Amino acid sequence: MTTRFENLKSYCPVATVYSVNPVLPTGGGGTNNPFYTGRPLANTVMNADPIITIGGMKLDELLTQVTPQALRTELVNRMKSGSAAVFWTSDGLHDLGMAIVPGFEGIPIKNKNEGIPPRNAAYVFEYDGDSGFTPPTNSTQYVQCFNFASFRAAGDVSSTKYFCGRAKQAGSIVDSIGDAHLYKLHGRICDTCTSLSDTCPTPLLPLTESQSVSYYGYCESPPSSQ
Repeated sequence: MTTRFENLKSYCPVATVYSVNPVLPTGGGGTNNPFYTGRPLANTVMNADPIITIGGMKLDELLTQVTPQALRTELVNRMKSGSAAVFWTSDGLHDLGMAIVPGFEGIPIKNKNEGIPPRNAAYVFEYDGDSGFTPPTNSTQYVQCFNFASFRAAGDVSSTKYFCGRAKQAGSIVDSIGDAHLYKLHGRICDTCTSLSDTCPTPLLPLTESQSVSYYGYCESPPSSQ
């Protein structure tokens, strides 16, 4: 999924992978979802697990041990060898964005009732070639999408369409697709825009009205033109 995303915009390939530390700074159990999500990519590009400490301090979701400045400096130094991928929690995404670009408010603070920011978002911060990063102009542009959607019958996966759920989408894919069909599930990071404007007003390929409530739409991989 990451390799295909790199090709989507000709991004520099990922060379380093970071993740929230599965163990809290206090020593208790944290969340391991970011770590295990980023682990296959880290194993491929680094031949190691995701980096979960900087300077001997744990990377926690609210950056209480590794300071925002320390994380930003680390990421800048890594740009010499390629892009960096950072796997984080939805609770801490706002803090992560503020750490990478001080003052950046483009990633909303998670609201338990609203369910934002979306877990399936991919935020792209471009290296400025010096000592910092340029934040995304549209923080909902890139979304993780799958070849199965909840309105499809169990096990009915598409060979080309990747459906992109909205932040308020209820339930999980595994509940709908069924355990026996999980091996068929594949993902892509899709562009929810079809223009290059900052606002990106044009959505992905449309769904029917009854299907579009919980979905942005879908992208095709490979594109139908290829």
